[in-house]
Amino acid sequence: MKRVFSLLSLIILIIGFTFSLAFIFDVFKSKEHKKELTLFNIKQHLIDDYKFKNMVMFFCIEKDLSCYVSVDNRVLIESKRINFFKSRPKVYQCNNDFIRVSFSPIRINGIKEKVIFVLSIDKNYISRDFILELNHDKYFLFKSIYDTPIEYNSYNDIFNKEVSKFKELIYTF
Repeated sequence: MKRVFSLLSLIILIIGFTFSLAFIFDVFKSKEHKKELTLFNIKQHLIDDYKFKNMVMFFCIEKDLSCYVSVDNRVLIESKRINFFKSRPKVYQCNNDFIRVSFSPIRINGIKEKVIFVLSIDKNYISRDFILELNHDKYFLFKSIYDTPIEYNSYNDIFNKEVSKFKELIYTF
């Protein structure tokens, strides 16, 4: 009877060891696969990694250019990202007038912070269209219908490409 018990104990030990190794490798594997957050994957990151009822928002503040995620109007302090932007971005309305967007301040730890960038997604997975300018030489067109922004070299490039797309659309009808 002792041999059966020790054989059974050995089998249980091997199975337990195998499961614990599988769990450990799975944890390391998931940490390895975390991608760096960029302008090109931020929208998908918000949709995939945060559960929300009304809105999820990625925003950056002026003070130290740090960025946070807000879920249903609740700022997640643990989501703080430092150095997402190297310099202060400029956000413009997506229209011919190139009007700069200003954002309402947001309270973080009871302190009102000036907001310089916002990408929000509502419960229907719709975001606002806007143009982001970085360092006077890179422009990103964020459109609700695209998962990733389109990069341009100038505002004129954006305007010319979008107008030509609009003309193509009109001529197809």
